[in-house]
Amino acid sequence: MSERDLLNSEFASKHPDAFAKVLGRGDPGEIAVILESLPPATAASIASRLPASRIKTLLASDDHSKARWLADAPLDDAKTLLSRIPRENSLALINSIPSRIRRRKLLQYLNYPAHSLGALVTDVAIRFSSEMSAADVLAELRSIDTGNPGLIAIVRPDGRYLGTLDLWALLVSDDPVGPIRKFSVRTPTMHPETSLITAAQDRYWHSNNWLPVVDHENHLLGAVSRSSILLATVQPEARARSNSKLFTLLVTDVMRLFGRVLDAMIVRRSKS
Repeated sequence: MSERDLLNSEFASKHPDAFAKVLGRGDPGEIAVILESLPPATAASIASRLPASRIKTLLASDDHSKARWLADAPLDDAKTLLSRIPRENSLALINSIPSRIRRRKLLQYLNYPAHSLGALVTDVAIRFSSEMSAADVLAELRSIDTGNPGLIAIVRPDGRYLGTLDLWALLVSDDPVGPIRKFSVRTPTMHPETSLITAAQDRYWHSNNWLPVVDHENHLLGAVSRSSILLATVQPEARARSNSKLFTLLVTDVMRLFGRVLDAMIVRRSKS
């Protein structure tokens, strides 16, 4: 390992959030090269902190470095990285890990039945470390095309959920100083094993379009939207109601037809 690689590794280990922030602004090819020069455990920690678009680009390569990251990183970092990887890529990466114990521990984050909230969890595309400065967060948000960002999460350095960003408070602040955690709000969380029916009845949907999903150690796994919950739970019931309504309308029309036929028969008999 060159002297430059040693310096990068040391800085990445001591200041992962700052390292990931700088690295995320680089060219995708350069990002891959630098991550390859780091020890797998450190690379996993840095990769889990990159923007979602950069992680997607990294996953497009065919090498096995991502599986090594998941295999060698501390379990907390591996869980955080896994939560950022699309579900269709996660299984292949986990199954290529040699350690059966590590595979089993990571697979529990993917094997959620279709009727559970875990089946609908998506990545939180924009997340910031709680120790990142508010001014840097504001500058970064202004430099990217967020569109409709959904939930913006604030996570502790160990990947555990702290809260969501109060974007309005940050934008109207005259001079945002201090860490971004000062602008976080404790948005209620949900657990992936919660049934969809139970999740749909949660009162917090009245005031939130998105809710964060965490495990029982408070690691941020992703987020779920109110619209996805409604589509998964209300739509089948709506179809059932629609079918029932159609049947009622058909019966009503038949009864009306019988009534008209009966009226016509009575009229004819009265005339005869």
